[in-house]
Amino acid sequence: VMLKAGFTLEKTEGEAPFNVVSQNASVGAKSFNWFLDNDPISNTQNPKFHVIEYGPHTLMLVAKNGTCSDTATQEIDVLKNKNLPPRLCDFEIRPNPVIQSNNTQPTQPFFVLAQNNDKQVREIKIFNSVGGLVYQTDVSHWKEDPFFWQSPDVNLHLASGTYLLGLYCESETVFKRFVVE
Repeated sequence: VMLKAGFTLEKTEGEAPFNVVSQNASVGAKSFNWFLDNDPISNTQNPKFHVIEYGPHTLMLVAKNGTCSDTATQEIDVLKNKNLPPRLCDFEIRPNPVIQSNNTQPTQPFFVLAQNNDKQVREIKIFNSVGGLVYQTDVSHWKEDPFFWQSPDVNLHLASGTYLLGLYCESETVFKRFVVE
């Protein structure tokens, strides 16, 4: 079976919430599975969806015909909406990825920077790729304006891999992925 996955996007960059309109250009496919950052989002031929979380994202189409499949990907970039205030608990991790030295310790600490006046942060938790808690700290006594946290050099020895960092605030929790290389 001649099978080739492909698609075009109306645009690949826009402010949050970013509406994505795709035009499937696959050849020989009978079924379609769409993924955003490896999370399934649709199995229709030409889905329309919107992305709220700003930053770079990978849109992937897996086109199938029987046991044959082919994959196509494109990058999209969701920009902060200038008309909306940031969520209270929104943050960035820098640098991401974190680069290790030869002894498997990060060569430099990484930072958590809040996007807003974040006096309501209560806790920071880091989970490994299988959901195990590897680090936790109570920061409810901090009064940072804006919020800033640096990974402790002594306590935080993370192996290479992907982690999930959660910023637990008074009324919401936000998680972001980061990579240690």
